[in-house]
Amino acid sequence: MKKVLIFIMLIILAYALHSFLSCKQEYPPLLPPSFKHPLGTTPLGQDALCYVAKGAWASLESSLGALVTSSLLMISLTFISMYLKSEAIEGFLSSLAGFPRFSFLLFLALVTTLNPLLIGFIVGIFSSIAASRSLVTRVKQLRRSEFCLASEALGASNFTLFKSHCLKHISSFLKRFVAISSAIAVYAEAGASMLGLEDPSVPSVGKLYALVESTPGAILTKAGQVQVLASVIITVLIGLMVYVLLK
Repeated sequence: MKKVLIFIMLIILAYALHSFLSCKQEYPPLLPPSFKHPLGTTPLGQDALCYVAKGAWASLESSLGALVTSSLLMISLTFISMYLKSEAIEGFLSSLAGFPRFSFLLFLALVTTLNPLLIGFIVGIFSSIAASRSLVTRVKQLRRSEFCLASEALGASNFTLFKSHCLKHISSFLKRFVAISSAIAVYAEAGASMLGLEDPSVPSVGKLYALVESTPGAILTKAGQVQVLASVIITVLIGLMVYVLLK
């Protein structure tokens, strides 16, 4: 519970920084790191540390989208499998297992503007497919267990079986996988912004990397090198932190 509260506080802090920080283009571009600018200035003349602090919300926003989507999807499929035949649901999930996810993401980038929340939703949906297959198999085994059969014989409904027995047995697996899905969303958002697939008006840690890489000669400067390294390290740390707090 303490880890969840820390995660919520982290979300609130990141959103507050995103809302109140104003990283204006008021400095010469690519100034080297200094006491005033610990990470130097970006190729656009913004304080790089300010830009990273403001852009951290994009990473956490995508993780939040994946968390909500994967949780709701897996719980819903588990609940439905209490009423329908597990074989039908397993067949449906198996048909989705080979879906070209990266190609679909590129297609979405062409037809619409990607944002961190949308990327989180997509990651939450696709990353839940394999886990949902395992969950449905577990539910099928639970339905055949002695305590479920005994409860059913005493008149327990499928909803009662789901609430009293199923959730208790899948909660640890569900929590661990949701943590993995949320961390994956952080890296997916960073990758999409590095590739230029995300809305260019949305500041993010990955976009700082893309900004340095796309500016001629920026990577050869000390500021550019520090910012590229910092964007990679910060992205990895945010993903690890999300996983540790949610698992």
